Amino acid sequence: MIAQSCTTGNIDSFIKFAKLRFEATKQPFQTQFIMRPRRGSSTHVANGQLNFDEYGNVDVFWVDTQGHNYSIKADNKAVGEIIHKHLPGATLYTTDTQMQSTETGCHIFALYISERLSAATQMKRNLFGDLKKIYEQSNRDEDGFRIIPWGKCPVYTGLPKIIHSASKPKARIKEGLEEDKTTVNKKNQNYQQEMKRLLVWRHGKKVNTYYDINRHKFGKHVKKAYEEEYEMLNKKRLAAFTDLIDRIPVDALAEELAIKLVQQDGQWEIVVPRQYQGADLFDLKGTKTELAEKLEDVYNKIAANPYAIELPNFLFYYAAIQVSRAKVDSLKQESQTVEETREEVSQDPDASVDNTDTLLKSQEEPGVNIIVNKSKFIFFTADSYKKISESAKNIGSVANKVAPAT
Repeated sequence: MIAQSCTTGNIDSFIKFAKLRFEATKQPFQTQFIMRPRRGSSTHVANGQLNFDEYGNVDVFWVDTQGHNYSIKADNKAVGEIIHKHLPGATLYTTDTQMQSTETGCHIFALYISERLSAATQMKRNLFGDLKKIYEQSNRDEDGFRIIPWGKCPVYTGLPKIIHSASKPKARIKEGLEEDKTTVNKKNQNYQQEMKRLLVWRHGKKVNTYYDINRHKFGKHVKKAYEEEYEMLNKKRLAAFTDLIDRIPVDALAEELAIKLVQQDGQWEIVVPRQYQGADLFDLKGTKTELAEKLEDVYNKIAANPYAIELPNFLFYYAAIQVSRAKVDSLKQESQTVEETREEVSQDPDASVDNTDTLLKSQEEPGVNIIVNKSKFIFFTADSYKKISESAKNIGSVANKVAPAT
């Protein structure tokens, strides 16, 4: 599943990063998302899919797991307004699905729908092509959305089956629970076993407590709470919710966030703007090794926190962490390039070593220092110089651009 989790403040972030990804890569893409339109509401989740085509045209489809009645129409309208604010030409599709919700049910429900959409994408199903045909037949618009009747939603979205099961009486639900224990699909997979990936952690406990009497929440009952699966799912969930960021080139992210790497008094410092610092991205000073360790600790901290994805401005915070880590990695790579060049030179039979306090400069490139190592300066014959001149040009002015060994 490729999904992005968004609280009210993070809907803006999600759309901004989706737009940045297209502008940076100029490549079409699609991603599933899960977002909570109301701040502080744990019983309301909208989720769906966003597509950029090769020309930058945008289509968005989402489903609301609490329904489109008067109590939440304003919230869905607000979400559409946010999307249109950042993507004025976007075409929005939603459905007239109306379902009751439990606190846990809507989250698992949303994950289930996103799983179905992601699977449909892998099977090359054209969601927006199908939705456009349905819309042209029904021709319904509300609040700037194209309304797709739930009964006509493509089967692969999971919606028709979900809504049909919601009408079953409790007696039929109990019968269904017994059926689920032995039922397999065309791939000979047991449904309960396959859905173990959808464990959700709520209010300090692993939950599946609502489902013995609420099987209709997503069509099939998940019998256990899947205690053994929680840690694995949390890692998978973080990776899924940050997939959009990880697919944006680091240079584009660094420019967007204005994160800088500077050297002062023999130390490196990563300067992160205050609004992206969160609880840990400040006072990032030290050697390359020290910075790498600090940033690894910051990353592990959010990876271990199942609620991190719900923090305000989380996507920008995560992006700042990844940019900072990339900048430290670039220091390591540059240092490694210099060390490899030194090793190559030390093995060259035409090179001689002198410990005098003299610095050799290239005669062909007067502004380029070939190598600097405090007490060791390496001199070359004409033939030897030609062998390493390309390496010297690649690393630029070593004296000016590479820090002393730390």
